[in-house]
Amino acid sequence: MKYLYIFSLLIFLVNPARPQNASAREWKIFHKSVAEYQNGNYDVALQSFSRMLNKFPNSALTTANM
Repeated sequence: MKYLYIFSLLIFLVNPARPQNASAREWKIFHKSVAEYQNGNYDVALQSFSRMLNKFPNSALTTANM
């Protein structure tokens, strides 16, 4: 499951058709969450992703956060 998440995340980040209508704040939180995950801070990353979903439920990044 971990590898599926990483693969999906990489596809999303490399894909040039990613959503452009997310705010700078949304992107900042999202990138911080990804960085925490990549550093092995899984609990912190999960909290950050969850916080993003709660603060911006209609974000263009909702699918990527899940």
